[in-house]
Amino acid sequence: MRLEGRRALVTGAGQGIGRAIALRFARDGAHVVVADRNRDTAGRVADEIRASDRRSAAIVVDVRDVAACRDLVDHAVAELGGLDILVNN
Repeated sequence: MRLEGRRALVTGAGQGIGRAIALRFARDGAHVVVADRNRDTAGRVADEIRASDRRSAAIVVDVRDVAACRDLVDHAVAELGGLDILVNN
């Protein structure tokens, strides 16, 4: 899968399947916003992505909160200049 230059937002990306998706997207060329309830795990995944020379940001969010989800998308767009991919994990 080639995702060079694509911009992705992955929720639940601090661990498990979400983390694997975020890292795979970055490995395939995407810039990735890592969203998770846990600041530390999200930050570690974003650090891994940045180490692979991709843009990344860690955003803490509770996806049960509709207003927080709207803010998440706004923040992700501001960080990456737009979004091409959304994974709700």
